[in-house]
Order: sequence, then structure tokens, then C-alpha cells
Amino acid sequence: MIGVGIDVSKLKSTICILNEYGEVLQTPYEISHTETDLKELSKSIKGHGGKNDVRVVMEATGAYSRPILYYLLDEDIFVSEINPLAMKKYRADINFRGVKNDRIDAMAIAQYTVEKWNRLKEYQRADNEYAAMKALSRQYLSYMKPHVILTQNLDHLIDQVMPGIKEEFDGYDPVTGRDRLADFLEEFRHYDYITSLGPKKFEERFHKWARKKGYHPRQNKPNKIYSLAKEGIPTLAYDPTSRLLVEQAVAALKGLNQVLYQILTQIRELAEKRPEYEAVRAMSGVGDVLAPLLVAEVGDPRRYHSGDALIACIGIDVPPYDSGQFKASERKITRKGSKQLRKLGYLLVKNLRKIKPTKDTAVYDYYLKKKSEGKKDKQAIVAAMNKFFRIYYARSMEAYRS
Repeated sequence: MIGVGIDVSKLKSTICILNEYGEVLQTPYEISHTETDLKELSKSIKGHGGKNDVRVVMEATGAYSRPILYYLLDEDIFVSEINPLAMKKYRADINFRGVKNDRIDAMAIAQYTVEKWNRLKEYQRADNEYAAMKALSRQYLSYMKPHVILTQNLDHLIDQVMPGIKEEFDGYDPVTGRDRLADFLEEFRHYDYITSLGPKKFEERFHKWARKKGYHPRQNKPNKIYSLAKEGIPTLAYDPTSRLLVEQAVAALKGLNQVLYQILTQIRELAEKRPEYEAVRAMSGVGDVLAPLLVAEVGDPRRYHSGDALIACIGIDVPPYDSGQFKASERKITRKGSKQLRKLGYLLVKNLRKIKPTKDTAVYDYYLKKKSEGKKDKQAIVAAMNKFFRIYYARSMEAYRS
């Protein structure tokens, strides 16, 4: 048994090779993530034996580890990725002084490889479409944070230049990529500007704007908006500064809206090709936004051996804890898994609470049941999420079998 430990960093890695007796066959050394260095590494690993004799282990470090991981897999070398938390705990057991550098870490990973030889699982590369969907999904979810900030910023400006106008227009629709409120503010930036036009001219300008944008507003909409403008009290004067503030806030938000729309459209196009998409889309609370994101984040359901495995990977499982006569009755979820899926599950339950479904009500009924048992709202939500993902797994696997 030959264990190869790789401590991955940005653009470089530290390598250490041990045999089954813990003897150092190759003292820790650094390589760059270049074709030349990786070719030499592959040659060195294969020089110690075949795939059944040599195993490589590295921590899962996302984009940093992908170049070396994929290169070694293409060379038909056994590679296993381990959770950084598991490796951290292992290092703490063998290095109680807490000394840490790349050389020591590489040696610890190589030692882990030899000790845990029979428990190592070879890394299985995801289907290209699933990998692409997941990359897009992570990008989409990361852009949602600045989107919330930009939306709040525009809301704050609206309250100062056009108080009350938000109730008259829908905001951003992720399915169509349109934002009626932002479109309106792009044309009419202040109540004083609207009143300066007069009711008749504003009505003409409003209908012209609506036709240009492809909207079909109610007939009395211009009159209602003009009345709001007359009665409203802006706290920012209608001047070049306020116009610039609104113009830039709208432009920034609309630009990000378009980015989110394009990413979500691409995820949906890929997700629709997967067997489980229709089954997931048909579930209560799952719409045109959550469905592709769920398919992207869960990935290929066949890589989970059971619904319990999926729950554990999301981090909403509650592991048992007992010893002797003691048995814990109150336990928290692990939270050691995909925070993205936890977020999507939370949004799903919020949707169910809002729409109160009358069909396919298993998840919603389970939420209500937990509430009726006296559970706190967060506990009931987590229980409903657990129920949802178990049903998700069952229906996805059924789609693959059919």
C-alpha cells in the first residue's frame, strides 16, 4: 500500500508519499499546477505501482483542487477527496502541538491515506451537464446577495422620491427577467416630474412607455399614479443629483436582473434534459425558479445510496447521541453539508406556507403536524424540509428507473 498525500493550494500543491509502514518514500515537495509538473507527478505515482497499489488523497478545496484532481483521474490513478473537517480532526489527533505548514499537512494526508486505506472511496466525476448546472447555480446564488442589496437601495430611494409607488408595480420576475417597477423608474424618476407634465400629457407618455415595454396596464392606471404624485411628499428635491441617484440605482439593478435571468435560463435548459426534472417541477411549492436550482444542487440522485444519504449531505439530519443509560432527546441538525440546499429547502417551505396547497400536500401537512405537536416554527420547517427531500429522492429515482 502506497499512500500519496496532496496538500492543495492556489496554483500549487505539496506532495508526500509513504508506504504502508509509514516510511517516507518521497519527502514533501512542491509542484505547480502546470502540464509539465503534473505529468511528472503522474509518472512518479505510477512508478510506485498500479491503481490497486497506490492511492492518492487530497482535501476537497473546490476550484483549487480541480486541475490536479481531473488530471490524475484522466491518468487512471485512484484519487479520493476527503472533507477538510475530517482531515482537520485527524491532524489534531496526530499533531497535538498544532504545528501547521504545507509539508506537515501533506505528510498527515499521506498517513491518513495508509491508515484509512480500506475506507477510501474513489472520486466519481459528475456528469458534465450536472457539473455545469452546479457551477451556474452557485453563480446564481452568489449574485442573489448583491441583488438583495441593490433592491433595498432602490427601495430606499423610491421612498424619498416617489413614496407609495411600489404598491402599483410588480418587482423583478426571475422567470421572465422583467422588472416593471425598475422599467417605470427608468422613464419617470420623480413625482415632481410627473406633476410637471400635467395629467393629460403624463397619460400619453405613460401609454407610450407601456406599449414600448410590452405592458398592458389597466385603463385607470395613469390617473391613479398621477393622483399619487400630486398627494405624495418627496423628501429629495427633483434636481440633477436625485435624477442621477435613481438612474444609477435602476441601471445597476436592471443589469444584475439580466445576468440572473440569463443564468437561470441556462440552468433550466440543462435541467429539462434530466429525467427527474418533470417530477421535481410537479411537486407542490416548486416553481420555475426552484426546480432547476434544486436539480442543479442535488445533482445526480443516483450517487446517493438512500434518502438518508441525501439528507446527511444537506446537513439537516439529527444524529443519535446516547451512552449507557443516557439518551439525548433534544438534538440539533448537523449543518455539515450543502448550505445552498438548506436555503432552497427553506424557500420551498415558505412557498408552501404561502400557497397552502390542496394537492400533493404531504410536505405541507407534515409541517402543520409538527406545528400542532408544539414544535417551534424553525423545527417544523426543518422537519418539512427533511420530508421534502426524502420525497424528492424517491421521485427522482423513480424517474431514472422508468
